[in-house]
Amino acid sequence: MNDKQSEFAERLKIFESDSGKAIKVKYDYPLSFCSTFRIGGNADAAAFPENSSELIEIYRAAAEAEIPVFIAGNASNILFDDSGYRGVVLFTTGMKNIGFDGEKIHAESGAMLTSLSSFAQKKSVAGFSFLYGIPGTVGGGLYMNCGAFGGEISDILTESTYYEPDSDEIVTIGNTDHGFGYRKSCYQNSDKIILSASFRAESGDAEKIRSEMDERMAYRSEKQPLDLPSAGSVFKRYPGYYTSRLIEEAGLKGRAVGGACVSKKHAGFIVNLGGATASDVKELINQIKAEIFNRYGIHIECEIVFAPSC
Repeated sequence: MNDKQSEFAERLKIFESDSGKAIKVKYDYPLSFCSTFRIGGNADAAAFPENSSELIEIYRAAAEAEIPVFIAGNASNILFDDSGYRGVVLFTTGMKNIGFDGEKIHAESGAMLTSLSSFAQKKSVAGFSFLYGIPGTVGGGLYMNCGAFGGEISDILTESTYYEPDSDEIVTIGNTDHGFGYRKSCYQNSDKIILSASFRAESGDAEKIRSEMDERMAYRSEKQPLDLPSAGSVFKRYPGYYTSRLIEEAGLKGRAVGGACVSKKHAGFIVNLGGATASDVKELINQIKAEIFNRYGIHIECEIVFAPSC
């Protein structure tokens, strides 16, 4: 460990001593182990909090040690750099509690969206089936205002709670304060760290909901390359176009750079055929963007998140 890592570890020990519970932190940790892309160099530290208190203490310890922090959720739409990350990468998958109070469903930020959908179905709550099969977390879903099959998470959210590092406060905001748009929310380009969210609960028929979920998962299995590592849909829709259709019509299915390849099953996905690097993926993305601009005169934007390499 270097001096800053040692200071970070020592500060965490103070919290652990007070709480009586060790926080899971791994040093010099391969980010490829946690990425659905199976790509990325080593992080100085990878932290796995199991509740909001642990997450906040990890962030505080890193800040006091002047170590940068990157919030990765479960890294299902993130491309980590080949050089790794010189700081703490914080994974929220241990924060996965989901509850129901009869009026709302409450979920921690690390709960998987598929788990949230399944929980709602078991409680006969309608409106969550579009989330089934999305590989991200509640926090990631809010960050991106994720959606599928005509639904978006903004449609069902009532409020969310976040940690504000600058003021060291926990804040709760309502739906209309989120600045939601297509793949957009107030959490982007901010330091706010999502802790939990609550969702409206409208009564539905459990069997009908289960049928919808099964149909949507069957569609995903048929249309998407779920058998290969990827970060999901690479590009946002361009207004008036389906970006994957533009990529397919440009003849880019199967285009490869190193181990990274445009999926032959769904042109909106880049898959890791084995040994792909972040550089391979970035170069392939650049080629796709250039080809689409040359053919159609439009600039397409990425939906996946590029982790910093500091």
